[in-house]
Amino acid sequence: MLEHLVQNLVSNAIRYTEKGRVWLRCLHEAASLRIEVVDTGIGIPPDQIGSIFDEFHQINTEAGQRKEGIGLGLSIASRMAKLLGHEIAVESQPGQGSKFAVVVPKGCESRMAVVVAAPMAL
Repeated sequence: MLEHLVQNLVSNAIRYTEKGRVWLRCLHEAASLRIEVVDTGIGIPPDQIGSIFDEFHQINTEAGQRKEGIGLGLSIASRMAKLLGHEIAVESQPGQGSKFAVVVPKGCESRMAVVVAAPMAL
């Protein structure tokens, strides 16, 4: 589930970055692993940060056109993070890019395994 969450964040970063770069970073912290997806894309206006995780919400590009997709990627990522007990942090500047981070506490592998295995149990 964590893999799919990160894939959604990377997919969005690529979708909204026409020039520049997309980075996937993992930072080891004292009690956690911080997974970051950083891009140099269009960024998110401050007034839209609060709604980017809503279903069907999409950021308009500079030309006012919407990108491919239906606006479910971040909503799904947010729901997966909640199921795993993680939060997604967002930092963004319009025209400069965005950073999405998921903090995974060390020692929570067993909790993640239960969540991932649960749908397979019959």
